[in-house]
Amino acid sequence: MKIQANLLTTFHAVGQGLFCSNHINFVAIDEKKLCPFSFVYDCGNRYSIELLRERINQFWELQEYLQGQTDHIDLFVLSHFHVDHYNGLKILLSKKRKNGKNKKIKVVVIPYLEPLESLTIVLEEIQAGNIDISNEDARSQIDFVLNPIDFFKNKAELLILLKSGKSNRNESEDNLKVHRGDKSLDIEFLEEVRKNLKIEKNKTVEVCSSPIAIRRYGLWEIDLLYPKNENLDKKVSDFKGFLFKFFKIEKGDLDIKKIYTAIEVENKKVEMKDENVKFIFEFSDSTLSSISLKELKGLLNKAKICSSQRNDASIICWHFPIDNPKREKSYIHPKHLSSFYGKLKIDSIVWRWMYQENWLDRVAQLYTGDIPFKLLKEVMEDLTKERFILLQVPHHGSGDRNYWDPEILDLESYYWIIPAGVRNTYGHPSLEIVDSILEKGKFPIWVNETNNFQAQAIVEW
Repeated sequence: MKIQANLLTTFHAVGQGLFCSNHINFVAIDEKKLCPFSFVYDCGNRYSIELLRERINQFWELQEYLQGQTDHIDLFVLSHFHVDHYNGLKILLSKKRKNGKNKKIKVVVIPYLEPLESLTIVLEEIQAGNIDISNEDARSQIDFVLNPIDFFKNKAELLILLKSGKSNRNESEDNLKVHRGDKSLDIEFLEEVRKNLKIEKNKTVEVCSSPIAIRRYGLWEIDLLYPKNENLDKKVSDFKGFLFKFFKIEKGDLDIKKIYTAIEVENKKVEMKDENVKFIFEFSDSTLSSISLKELKGLLNKAKICSSQRNDASIICWHFPIDNPKREKSYIHPKHLSSFYGKLKIDSIVWRWMYQENWLDRVAQLYTGDIPFKLLKEVMEDLTKERFILLQVPHHGSGDRNYWDPEILDLESYYWIIPAGVRNTYGHPSLEIVDSILEKGKFPIWVNETNNFQAQAIVEW
């Protein structure tokens, strides 16, 4: 049987944030059968929720045109719990389906966090000014980070919590090769994922250790790695000590089962203050205790975990066709390319792309979220064996040495996607990074509020 996959990848123009979608239409040419598959990596931005809403509407219009359905997304992967990567999720899933119900995701993969890890992220986001507690939507974002399982309860058919692991893809080769698939276009996606990851049929929430591989029809593979900063465990442990001392609890006696928020304000028009926002702790023996945001901030300072280095982990995702397809072709829509200060000419990009045949076998793509370089380096040996058509530059092209090192350019990628808003005040993207990419003969693409980026690939088996 002759099978063709038509891929459209879109880095949506959301500004300072990240929203990447993939539509893959698998076609059994002899049978004239179309089997669509869609997956999204992150969905969020800063500064403009209306811009994000507009791009999400465009995504669903694209989905309806390309795949003939707007009822669901097959796969959603969240790199990490920062606002500019997840605050579009509620909008993404808010529209009604034809049957009157909200849209769903078949499989969701998010980082696995202990309750105190989630709380640490929330507090650091508040300190950085990324979450304003006086805003009702922002408070729902806090609840999302603290209790993502509750958020996805009626929105996902299977939620996978990915635990960090030091083992790289090569060390887990046996696990990654199970149930490679028989290229049957009749297998349902959820069933295929359960087989790949050995998940029981009726389970809706599963904890898996990194790395994992998700496949579609045994033809397309999505590999997910979750390295994590070891210092984060110490940071959380120190914070737990201060917290339990505040609650007058012996550290070994109880553990935290759940954390949620409550607002203590009689008049909703009253200005929100730190002392009005309460965090409720439910312990393993079902007892409850509360602490105000003001008190938590004080403990955070005492524990010395107020750091500008807030990105301690990100799920890395790369995807590619497997089983050595007979022919791979890729091409770029030139109207979606953006240039840096006149240094790039669109015509030259297209010409080099069309005529450098050694690039034509590149279909694999790499998404890095906000991964720090230290963690990326841990899996670099694994990634340097791949050849990518595009790579998402970590942390919006920040020149901060925590995120960028010239060694990253050892990764074989043709296009280097930098999602950064024109409106941002962080100095993203760094011109130094842009120059270093250009000097290596590679192409940086700035995806901002107005310029998106689309790549198409055709693969045949």
